[in-house]
Amino acid sequence: MHAAFVLLGPFVPLGVLIVSDWRRRCISVAWLAITAGVSFVSALLCFGGTLVAARLATNLPFLALLYGGLWFYLRLVRRRERAIGLGDLLFLPLLTPFFDLYGFVLFLTGSFGVSLLGYGFVFSMTKQKTRSVPLVSTVGSCFLIYLTVRLWMI
Repeated sequence: MHAAFVLLGPFVPLGVLIVSDWRRRCISVAWLAITAGVSFVSALLCFGGTLVAARLATNLPFLALLYGGLWFYLRLVRRRERAIGLGDLLFLPLLTPFFDLYGFVLFLTGSFGVSLLGYGFVFSMTKQKTRSVPLVSTVGSCFLIYLTVRLWMI
């Protein structure tokens, strides 16, 4: 029961980020910091320091490689507009302590796929067309679903 209680920690601050990103396409630095702190402490209490450190040591370099590939691609196609926001870049590392590398790659692939499908659906259904994808909202929602499944399995 202890692990289940600890995994509930990120729900409220993550919910605030999701709603904020969905409505305004921007997130508060304060809420991002609160979410980071609560998520990190929850991961430490649930998985232990050694496992969290190992996951950070593998997932953060993967994210750096992913970000580097995105930067290189955007330079290659000479896109001048911002393709991804700073909040999106800072949000993804918050998820790293909860996954091993294989699980993190699967989670990102699935949640990015959901993001694209959700964006396509919303884009086709609304009159006001926007080019920005609410990445924190969609990936954060997928993460909440992941946490809920983990809670159910405990």
